[in-house]
Amino acid sequence: MIPTEPRLATELAADDGDLIDAETIRQTSETALWAPVGSTPGQEQDALLKRLEGHTHLLLPEVADRLPRLQGQWPDVAKHVITRAQRALGAPAPSLQDKTARVMDLAVYSRALLHLYRVAEEQS
Repeated sequence: MIPTEPRLATELAADDGDLIDAETIRQTSETALWAPVGSTPGQEQDALLKRLEGHTHLLLPEVADRLPRLQGQWPDVAKHVITRAQRALGAPAPSLQDKTARVMDLAVYSRALLHLYRVAEEQS
């Protein structure tokens, strides 16, 4: 079962009513991926981690629902990304080093899920 966070999904909804705010997800992922490692202060890193967790929780069921629309190699890619993203969400981040790695992992997975979401929309 894919976890969902209705409260976060509502907060992340785009102004136009679309559940997926691609620009916000892209910006959050880029912030995490391109910031120098260790340069994000504790509170900012915690906030970034929460946003990435929210994006990932939001995108997981959307991509899973669109899995049948995917063609070619995309269903296998989507299954792999979904599995890895679920694992990343399920793993605790007890230390600062673990938290930094979790931010990076979730930035990659939310970005990959967003791309898969767009591919599924194009292929439908």
